Amino acid sequence: MKAAVAFYKPEIAFRNLEKQFPQIEFVYPNTLEELAEELPETEILVILGTKYNSQVAKLVIEEGKNIRWIQS
Repeated sequence: MKAAVAFYKPEIAFRNLEKQFPQIEFVYPNTLEELAEELPETEILVILGTKYNSQVAKLVIEEGKNIRWIQS
C-alpha cells in the first residue's frame, strides 16, 4: 500500500507514522509532476485542503484510480 503525503513541509511530521505502519510506503511529492508519477499506485492521499485545487483534482481523477482515501 502506498500513501502520498503531498505538498507537506516538513515531512518529518509523518516519520512516526512510517514507524507505526511499516507495511505502508510513504512518499512525499512536492510538485504536480511528482504527484502525477505517484498517483497510479497510491491508495491514500494526504493533502492540505488549501492545496487541493482544480489541478490536483484533475490529476486525482485521471491518475488516481487506486485511491481509497483522501485526508485533507
